[in-house]
Amino acid sequence: MLNVAGLEASYGSSQVLFGVSLTVSEGQAVALLGRNGMGKTTTIKSIVGALTPTRGSITFNGTSLAKLRDYEICRLGFGYVPEGRRIFQHLTVQEQLDAFVRKRDNARNWNTADVFELFPALAARRRSASGLLSGGEQQMLAIGRALVTSPRLIILDEATEGLAPVIRDRIWSVLAELKRQKLSILIVDKNIDDIMALADYAYILNKGTVAWSGTAEALLPDRETQQRLLAV
Repeated sequence: MLNVAGLEASYGSSQVLFGVSLTVSEGQAVALLGRNGMGKTTTIKSIVGALTPTRGSITFNGTSLAKLRDYEICRLGFGYVPEGRRIFQHLTVQEQLDAFVRKRDNARNWNTADVFELFPALAARRRSASGLLSGGEQQMLAIGRALVTSPRLIILDEATEGLAPVIRDRIWSVLAELKRQKLSILIVDKNIDDIMALADYAYILNKGTVAWSGTAEALLPDRETQQRLLAV
């Protein structure tokens, strides 16, 4: 489904990515891990068109993303939940979800009611301005906003960072349900046990390169690799 090969990217004269390669197959959940500053967000931005790579290729279902604008990339079937959520503060929860509803061929079509079923807390706040929501509610809204675009692949950058445990648990539960529904997932998060319970496969970035890749089943008991590449 998603194939990233030899990806290089820079901010000005500072190169951040050095030949990153990864794949996400249909229905698969893939974790992108690494300490802060190792290139995870830069990789995600390059995939969704927020940053233009300097070298390498990105294809989605056989379509090259090289010459596409970010909105054209999203139209292919990406649902993006960015770090920091980036919701529209003055729209109500209902308005924000309704504005992004999109029907798509060959994908499950989501609507606002479906999101409210997944996240009852949002249904209770449907008439509230999005900027008045708690951080956890805003993250649920950002996920819901991505889902109503009826994506084939959802990408989440720092999915549960800084959230209360009860909100984290709800989000992991929802992501597990999305995986059961065969939605492909690429996710960045620091909660290693939770992300390994969800993921089929993992990539660990270190200084802009893939330092380790393998199954989640192999990484979870490998404390030496976790300590060497993930521990703060």
